[in-house]
Amino acid sequence: MSHAARVTEIKNPGSLKDISSLRGWAMSLVVIGICAFAVQYIYNPQLAWASYIEGFFYALVLALSGAFFVSLNYVTKSVWHVPIRRVAEAMTAYIPWTLLFILPVLFNLDIIYEWTDHHASHLHGTKADYLTPGFWIVRTLAFLFIWVIYTSSYRRQSLAQDEHRQRLSMVGMSARYLIIFGFTFTIFSIDFFMSIRPHWFSTMYGVYCFAGMYQAGLCVMILTMLYLRDKNMLDGIFADRHLFDLGTWLLGWSTFMAYIGFSQFMLIWYANLPEETPFFLDHLYGQWKFVYIAIFFVKWGIPFLVLMPKPYRKNPLVLRVMCIAILLIEWVDIHWLVTPEFLSEANKHIAINGHFVLSFLVGMGFLGLFGLAFFKFLNRNNVVAVGEPDLLSSVNGDYL
Repeated sequence: MSHAARVTEIKNPGSLKDISSLRGWAMSLVVIGICAFAVQYIYNPQLAWASYIEGFFYALVLALSGAFFVSLNYVTKSVWHVPIRRVAEAMTAYIPWTLLFILPVLFNLDIIYEWTDHHASHLHGTKADYLTPGFWIVRTLAFLFIWVIYTSSYRRQSLAQDEHRQRLSMVGMSARYLIIFGFTFTIFSIDFFMSIRPHWFSTMYGVYCFAGMYQAGLCVMILTMLYLRDKNMLDGIFADRHLFDLGTWLLGWSTFMAYIGFSQFMLIWYANLPEETPFFLDHLYGQWKFVYIAIFFVKWGIPFLVLMPKPYRKNPLVLRVMCIAILLIEWVDIHWLVTPEFLSEANKHIAINGHFVLSFLVGMGFLGLFGLAFFKFLNRNNVVAVGEPDLLSSVNGDYL
């Protein structure tokens, strides 16, 4: 580390004040999203609900990525992440709201999923027993409740630490959460998206959704930390080395995302099984070919080339551009996974003639909902975990 003078005392930056403009932007996105859903519903209810589950999943994965970040760093007992931890916890503040936003999906399963009618979908055996509306609803609500309980506990104990300033014993709980999360998120991804095409299967699907989740979540953390630093709230707390570490995480996870995407495609291409190949036949040709190419370059190709030089991994402008692009392409990736399943030969033109725009606006509406919960948490609580005993060690770079 450098020979800069050690920091011996950290001033509490407090909470994020005056969020009226941020709240206004978030509310505007919500209103636009509601209007877009209404317009889309008038023309095609099924495509409207496809947009709804895309937006729901998009906002949810941003929140869950915060929980994964916190849990992973608790288990590894890392010190570097402490200035960023409260922002990651703020991301999880959206998760309880998903119990409300999932209700419209539960009441419209028959519009979204063809397996609700087993006779029409020709399901049989264990898959028919697994894909039943009642069992699907129970699983979905159970997973959401589990995530709410764990993340609420994280936030509660972390906020209490600001007062008692004692070290938290979170390794055991975090390890349990990571194991449970691995199973529940995989099944949730399969239930929510992969079951739209009930006869198709992929052993890499849950991991693919997970990789995109954490990549997008890192972008939210980077953009927020840069915003707080620009507001002079992190002076003497968030150093260039912390930004560099986040940039390195983003570079590494972009490569992991590409590896998982390639692995899923390569295994299905090599096996060439009739149960697996139809998905890629529908998702890699026509208009979707260009979408897939964009996903590949924006999620991996460009970040890999741009962030490989070390100076760029702590350059605020470069990181802002990369993070905004990746956040947008994460929604496009979700859209690419879902929408082709709802486009028959008779209405494929809809994707070009307006569905993409309306679906994007619905997704941004959910991003606005996420923002409302996120900014409200930062407005009511300290933006840094000032009670964490390792904060000084992180600020001084003792972990290097």
